[in-house]
Amino acid sequence: MVWKEHEFSKNYVILKPHNANVFDLILFILPFGFKKRKLMDCPDGKEDSYRSFADRLIIFVSLLLQILILTIAIPLANLDAFLQKLFNFISFNGTIPQLFFKFVRGETLVQPNKSSPDYTSVVGFTDWRRDLDNSISPDDTFRYYSVLTVMASKLSYESLPFVQSVVNDRWKMKLLGYYNFWNDFQSRATTQAFMFQTTASDPNITVVAFRGTTPLDAYDWQVNVDFSWYDIHGVGRIHSGFMKALGLQKRKGWPKELTPTTTSAPQFAYYTLRQKLIDIAKTNANAREMILQGERMNKDLLLAERLWLPDIWSNFLDTASESVASEATT
Repeated sequence: MVWKEHEFSKNYVILKPHNANVFDLILFILPFGFKKRKLMDCPDGKEDSYRSFADRLIIFVSLLLQILILTIAIPLANLDAFLQKLFNFISFNGTIPQLFFKFVRGETLVQPNKSSPDYTSVVGFTDWRRDLDNSISPDDTFRYYSVLTVMASKLSYESLPFVQSVVNDRWKMKLLGYYNFWNDFQSRATTQAFMFQTTASDPNITVVAFRGTTPLDAYDWQVNVDFSWYDIHGVGRIHSGFMKALGLQKRKGWPKELTPTTTSAPQFAYYTLRQKLIDIAKTNANAREMILQGERMNKDLLLAERLWLPDIWSNFLDTASESVASEATT
């Protein structure tokens, strides 16, 4: 039964756009057409809470947006792949004029190599910067780490060779890990992140950067417009998409520890990063500060850390405002 996937939470609303069509949506918004199990899932006895027109309208809008986004998922993916190949083909051959003259003169054109540190994402072509601003000193803490997190955010969309080249060679910092984290509900890797330390010689600050919404990834946008949520005891109602992306487990919710069934078991964001940060703190007495970067998922990770991670960090630097985390706990 699908509902058993959510039984760890006593209260939840899970929308099901894959089960819906336009006719179902029209019936759903009408007073006599409410059908809980068809388009949404919630605990038995809770369906009457969503019979008001305002509640059904919110659910209707969310489902409609998800359906529309999913219908263009393949064209968007094809467009992203085409643009990435086109932009990299031009970049590997210099500029558009250089590419033109190479073609006219019959010169051999360079084919882009996806394993190259120069192979760039579509997002990367919107901002060519790779180096940090040398005019800003690390002593100017706020400005320096504001710039660093902005650059890390941009870098999170790139491949491992690209990230390694920038972090290790250009920034002279130390890349600790590059991850594709598993989503237990979608049975695929949906969460990308990388971790690095500010300096190799004195790694006192650790930065964790999550990839945000990829502009031409329909599934990323679907998560953003999906209003599904879980009520987590001691925390409150939290967006289901971000919780799933961080490692929420079917039927188990957020167990204290995960027991890998095999050596090749998938990695989940919260559990992997938590252990990595604990290991860093144990091996380096100065490593007492960390920065979480990455749209709104860092807020869910922050909540999880406050609930389950031992208090080993004396200072916690969060690049966004605390308001989202505060609202989620109320």
